[in-house]
Amino acid sequence: MEKILVNSRLISAVRYDSSLARLEIEFKSGRIVPYSDIPEQVYKNLINADSPGSYYRHHILERGPRPYTRSGG
Repeated sequence: MEKILVNSRLISAVRYDSSLARLEIEFKSGRIVPYSDIPEQVYKNLINADSPGSYYRHHILERGPRPYTRSGG
């Protein structure tokens, strides 16, 4: 997954795997929260939002974390 830096006071970067619909959000605190079953359009909206933090709170946070297990090394 490619790391995309975003301009936000809350989020520092996001990663998205379109083949698995998996999103990782890296917060300014360093914490990384994984989400599964995230449509690609939601990811695109997040990285292009005027306020990625606000978009996250209104469109992703409400879904709750959806942990997944990373495979491979």
